[in-house]
Amino acid sequence: MKKVTVTLFFMTLISLVSFSATDQEEFVKVAQNLMPSIVNIRTKTTVKQTVVDPFEQFFFGESAPKQIEREGSSLGSGFVITKDGEIVTNNHVIEGASEIFVKFNNKKEYEAEIVGKDPETDIALLKIINTKDKFKPVKFADSDFLKVGQWAIAIGNPYGLNNTMTLGIISAIGRSGYGIERIEDFIQTDASINPGNSGGPLIDIYGNVIGVNTAIISKTGGNTGIGFAIPSNIVKKVVESIQKYGEVRRPFMGVRFQPDFTSKMAESMGLKDGKGALIAEIVDESPAAKAGLMRGDVITAINGRVVETYANAIAIISSFQPGEEISVTVYRKGKERNITLKLGSRSDESLNPSEAILGMQLRTLNEALRNKYKYSDTKEGVVVLNVDPASQAARIGIKEGYLIVEINNTIVKSLKDLKQVYNSIDEGENVLLYIENKDFGRYVLLKK
Repeated sequence: MKKVTVTLFFMTLISLVSFSATDQEEFVKVAQNLMPSIVNIRTKTTVKQTVVDPFEQFFFGESAPKQIEREGSSLGSGFVITKDGEIVTNNHVIEGASEIFVKFNNKKEYEAEIVGKDPETDIALLKIINTKDKFKPVKFADSDFLKVGQWAIAIGNPYGLNNTMTLGIISAIGRSGYGIERIEDFIQTDASINPGNSGGPLIDIYGNVIGVNTAIISKTGGNTGIGFAIPSNIVKKVVESIQKYGEVRRPFMGVRFQPDFTSKMAESMGLKDGKGALIAEIVDESPAAKAGLMRGDVITAINGRVVETYANAIAIISSFQPGEEISVTVYRKGKERNITLKLGSRSDESLNPSEAILGMQLRTLNEALRNKYKYSDTKEGVVVLNVDPASQAARIGIKEGYLIVEINNTIVKSLKDLKQVYNSIDEGENVLLYIENKDFGRYVLLKK
């Protein structure tokens, strides 16, 4: 009996060692194949800083704050997708950059320029310039077929440590609500991701890119085993649109989903499994309205792909191009029906989602900002994202989160509306704004 036990244990140990060795070889192959395609990104930025001159303050009392410019820098990661040097990274890695440099594992460094960027998905496309060198592109995997438990490999530039490779698994898929408005379908991984990894690839065991590492949850700023990547299918769609049109073109269906669609709500409608996306509003004259979709419909599938949540529905719709026809399966009053509609094109402000006007960073109120600043679904206007402390807006008390609903007695529903009125005002003239927050509304007067 003892001999059998020992033999079995020994055989098991051999098989485990053999399995580990096989895996190790696969990881080594991935590293060897991928490292030439990974870049460390270094940027130079010009940062404006508000300061008070202590000399003036001491001798003359209160002094007006002044703005000075200083040079800043940031580090991130990216990966090559074409032989002529197109590179994918996160938008936040290159945001505000005056110069961009990319460095390969062979120590060669090149200058790069921005081809296009999409702040809503936090994706940017760069292109290496001033060289005839050719580069090794990566291959993308189909992120729709990812499963929890699969190997996940992160390669990047954490804390400036070039070409660092870490290993983990896919911890979850379909995560949402991590600060990027247009992504409700993050990949969660426990592969170590730290500052500097942003923009680098998340890779499967076959060396194919399954996502772009973008965010972490951490109280310390370092890795805690909870990292998030943008799925490769979303990345491909954004990049292909930038390559083809020079901008991101998004499909428009014309529905607004209810995020808090609970299982009890589903049961009350007769849906037993509680899955689907509840339509809370239909936009007039939209593709959805013309096709016959109705408020209260629950979308259960799109082109045969099961819809489990509103986030899932958004991700599926976003995977199509404007002009494509889709089949939507809806549950309505106890019956399922299929409705075909042709997606429209959304004219959005994602290419320039916010703009500085009168010392305020502004953006059209959208669903994410409604939730953040506690505005009702009926509210429309332009949100103040940030206020320059040296500006006249700051001096009269305008703060982050305030909502601009009128400019010079003209109602504004979007940043485009506001800019149209603002651009018609001459320099030196008064600008009358009506602003609100969740507690009050008031008029304020500024000068252009």
